[in-house]
Amino acid sequence: MDITPDATAAINDYTDKVRSALPLPPSTRLALVDRLYRDIMAACSSMTREAGSQAIDLATVRTHLEALGTPEACAA
Repeated sequence: MDITPDATAAINDYTDKVRSALPLPPSTRLALVDRLYRDIMAACSSMTREAGSQAIDLATVRTHLEALGTPEACAA
């Protein structure tokens, strides 16, 4: 499944902010953020398939990220 450049940027921005907010050692933060990225992509892929689209767009990503809450809340 394709992902638009603006959707990629939104996911990267969100995960970078979560990584920065995690009060853990760098190696642990990286593993957790990698898992979060995969979870976000899986959820957005599912939403996109259900909508009958071919590419994950910014609106889909924003909808999912809003459900996760702020990066700081997600890090907590």
